[in-house]
Amino acid sequence: SSLLSVEDLSLKDRSTGNEVLKNISFNLREKEILGVVGESGSGKTLLSQAIVNWLPENLEISSGHINFLGKKMSAMSENELEKDIRGKEIAYIGPNAINSLDPTYSVGIQLLEKAISIDKGNTSKEVLKQKVISLLDDVLIPSPEKRLTKPGTTFGELGCTSIFPTDVYRVFLDKSDIFFSSEIIKDAACKASFL
Repeated sequence: SSLLSVEDLSLKDRSTGNEVLKNISFNLREKEILGVVGESGSGKTLLSQAIVNWLPENLEISSGHINFLGKKMSAMSENELEKDIRGKEIAYIGPNAINSLDPTYSVGIQLLEKAISIDKGNTSKEVLKQKVISLLDDVLIPSPEKRLTKPGTTFGELGCTSIFPTDVYRVFLDKSDIFFSSEIIKDAACKASFL
C-alpha cells in the first residue's frame, strides 16, 4: 500500500484563476525514492508545499486528493498538520534553507538546539548530544565530538554539512516517514550517507 498518494492534484492562483500545477498524480511506497525533475519555476517546490498544505497565500488546491497513510490531508486542521504531520511524519526542506543558519554559531550548538526543540524535553541533554555527534559522524564530519565544544566551528568550514541545513537533521532525529527537499546534494559521499 502507498505511504503517500497524490491523485489529480491541481493548484491555482486565487487572484488570476490560472492553474500553476495541473493533474499531478503519483504513489510513494515505503523505502521508495521519488525524484521530481523540472526547470526552475516549473512547480517542484509548490508540489512539496501543497502536500504538507503549506502553500503561499495566493495559491490553493483547486482539485485532487493527497492521502498520507490513508488519511486525507485536506480534511486535517492546521493544528493537526502542525502538531502531527509537518516535521514529524513529513519533513520539508525548502530552497535556500542554508540561509536560515547563523554562520557565527558553532555547528554542534545549532544542531543541539534543534534536537532539544524537536525532542520537547523527552530525552536528556546528554543523550541528545550523543545523537548529534552520531549524526555528524554519519555525514562524515571529522572529529564530530569537537563540533559541540570547539567555538567557531561553523557550517561553512565543514564542506558537506553546508548542504545539510539543521532542518535536515529533524528528519534523522524524528525519523520522518517522508522527506521532501528542494536542496540539491552534489557531493557523492554526502549523498550516500544521507540516503
